Amino acid sequence: MRSATDEEVKIQYEAMRTVPCQSVVGSLMYAMIGTRPDLAHFVGLVCRFMSKPLKEHWQAVKWVLRYIQGLLKRKLCYSNKGDFIIQGYCDSDHGEEQDGRRSTSGVIFTVGGNVVS
Repeated sequence: MRSATDEEVKIQYEAMRTVPCQSVVGSLMYAMIGTRPDLAHFVGLVCRFMSKPLKEHWQAVKWVLRYIQGLLKRKLCYSNKGDFIIQGYCDSDHGEEQDGRRSTSGVIFTVGGNVVS
């Protein structure tokens, strides 16, 4: 995905004016924080474009909604097996974003083998 140019925003303004793109992304962010850590990368990526969303951004948001629909029966399960060990992992991609050459990073923490953050 890429940022919108001013010309693209003018062309797509009428079509995107009534689309609840920012509201849906906010709802996805709420779900991500509470119960869906698998959405973290997508939410972080699409939030970059919410000041000037285009049809292609809305298509990406709808794709994630279909992804969630297909996984409604899945859930996080925590177990009480093994030692109470806290572990952390991180990864990063320096300068991956094409528009602003910003870096992307991610972290995950587990307690006793269960993902907590």
